[in-house]
Amino acid sequence: MEFHSEWLLEDPIDVLTDLKKEVISKDEIEKFSTKENLSEIDKAYTLLENGQICQKLWVVKNLQNIMYENRFHEIIAELINRLPYWNDSGQEEAGKALTKVLEKNCFPIKYSEHLLNLSLQIIDSETWTLQKSWGEVLAELAKHLPEKLLLRCTQEAISLSAYHQNDQVRSIGGIVLGAIADARKKPSNDITRKIFSMSQDPSNFVRLNICRTLKILFKLKGEFENKVIEEILKLVGDECVEVLEQSLELFVDILPEITEKSHVLESVEECFVKTGYDKLTEIKIRYVGRVMKELKDQMSIGIKSIWVDWVMNMVICGSLQVKRSASVSYGGIVDCAGVDDRILQLWKVLEEVNDYEILQNLMLQIGFVASVSGDKAFEVQGIVRKYVKIDSYLSILVPQMMIMATSLKMQEELLVFLVEKITQKLKMRDTLEVLNQLVLFSNAFNIMNPLKPLVINLMQMGKTGAAPVKVKSMELLAIITYKSPGYTSRLALAKDIIQNFACSDNCFHRASYISFCLAIKNFCSKQFFTKIFMPSLLNLAKDKSDVVRYTFAKNYVGLRYTVPSNNSELMGNFRYILNNYLEIDDKVLLNYALAADEGMNNVALREENYGPNGESVENARIKQEQDEEVKEIKETENVKKKQNEENFRGFNRKTNKKYQMHRETVPRQSSVKPMKKYNLSENDRYDTVLNRTRRIH
Repeated sequence: MEFHSEWLLEDPIDVLTDLKKEVISKDEIEKFSTKENLSEIDKAYTLLENGQICQKLWVVKNLQNIMYENRFHEIIAELINRLPYWNDSGQEEAGKALTKVLEKNCFPIKYSEHLLNLSLQIIDSETWTLQKSWGEVLAELAKHLPEKLLLRCTQEAISLSAYHQNDQVRSIGGIVLGAIADARKKPSNDITRKIFSMSQDPSNFVRLNICRTLKILFKLKGEFENKVIEEILKLVGDECVEVLEQSLELFVDILPEITEKSHVLESVEECFVKTGYDKLTEIKIRYVGRVMKELKDQMSIGIKSIWVDWVMNMVICGSLQVKRSASVSYGGIVDCAGVDDRILQLWKVLEEVNDYEILQNLMLQIGFVASVSGDKAFEVQGIVRKYVKIDSYLSILVPQMMIMATSLKMQEELLVFLVEKITQKLKMRDTLEVLNQLVLFSNAFNIMNPLKPLVINLMQMGKTGAAPVKVKSMELLAIITYKSPGYTSRLALAKDIIQNFACSDNCFHRASYISFCLAIKNFCSKQFFTKIFMPSLLNLAKDKSDVVRYTFAKNYVGLRYTVPSNNSELMGNFRYILNNYLEIDDKVLLNYALAADEGMNNVALREENYGPNGESVENARIKQEQDEEVKEIKETENVKKKQNEENFRGFNRKTNKKYQMHRETVPRQSSVKPMKKYNLSENDRYDTVLNRTRRIH
């Protein structure tokens, strides 16, 4: 091999960083240049052979970009030839690059033995990052070796793990043994026996790294599965903080797949509830929630109570870090023990610390706590009401609103809260999440009255908001439009939206109208959509603005399936629009049109919209709309009828009053001598007057 001393002089990473400062003259620029007519492989080979340090490093970092080329094996051969003389930084980068090549199964098999020898040579260094990088190379190489080389690799790995004095090298040996076991699927007893012995190695570093190998063995589900669990449980009782944390992470990962959990519970109890407070308590409390959650079916009520009491005692006498760990595990503890007075007391203890990290962890789990609150729903409602008022937890609580509303029966209260928040100035992410929750609420609950005042705000968001906010606000506006009671008010609101968006001079407003149509088509019938929204939508198909036409073309398939199955004329109009897009010399529009043309050939989508189920849904929606329209007409007629009756009664009262005012008064009759009334003719009146005259005279 040829010696390349330049790699021993400087660190290639530093050279690459300072390249801009060094290249200042034309000669120096030419020194870094290659011929333009060279292929990628020839260029890489030239740079490895004659290039500068930074150029060689560039080749190494870009191996995955040329590994599918026909002559890639030439680059590998040249690289293996030069790597022994590179410094640690260069070798480490090469190790990372070769690992990716091996993962993609692009490494030329004929150089496997050379790479095996090189890996064993570099691993015997003193730098852990370099050893780890090439340990990964050797582990990945073991999965692709032929049987003869695999046997040699196994012997070398056992030798490294058994006899080497360096803890790091022994760890690499254990990692490689795991990869060999994974490659063989049924590893030999020598391999498994060596792995199990390494799990009790005197070195903390070796025990820490063997956890990865034990996980591989467990996934193989062989006859040694129980032995793997036994060794992992031994590590769970380890007295080294780092080893305990790594082994607990492994244990909770495999715990759902363990079938005989009752035997596991006894061993775990020895490591948790039967221990006192010490330096390992923080790690145990951090994982106790996940452990209790997975073992809850094996625990009796009494055992669950013991575990909760142990956690409570550790939290009360523990440090701030222990309390933070308990806040992480709180959800798992609740999942196991349920919500009772003891669990609520633990919440109160953690809450009183007044630490932001603790409260943040608790807020992340409050939705789950609400979902299992049971007969303690009233107490959990108080907790929710307390923290929804704090703006600093808004981003955490809003995504859980639907769960809390459903579980705690707080639909109207939380809906009013969300309506109030959406009218305030929030961060874009919070605004989007509030809109998303409002959409969920409006779909799940028939509570539309609090949402009606939002129409103006939603229109404003649909015009001026960021793109995701526009889409979500138009979706909510579509729900409010269609689900608002009253057929006439629905039409009036639809007309207002068409006027503000479809007929707007702003192209982005018109594009938002398309988003509105895509949303409302999921609720209304095709017949209603065609009658109200289709005329203005078709005008946007031939809009002068690219933004509008691109939006229409991008969503062509969804808009096309708003056409009723019996409206052939409208179907022809849509086909004409698509053909027109396919003929326009616009690359973006053409790509959208081609995708739309392919989408229209989707049989499943056509069946969903025009098949028996689609027609059934359409008929149900039409009937519902007709019933609502008839109901409103009847209600209107009834109101008019009642109004006419009221007007008629009022007219009669006025007429009677007027008649009574002009009626002749009748003298009051005496109770002693009641006066009789007679109808006198002209002769009778004359005789009466004559008699009166005679009496006078």
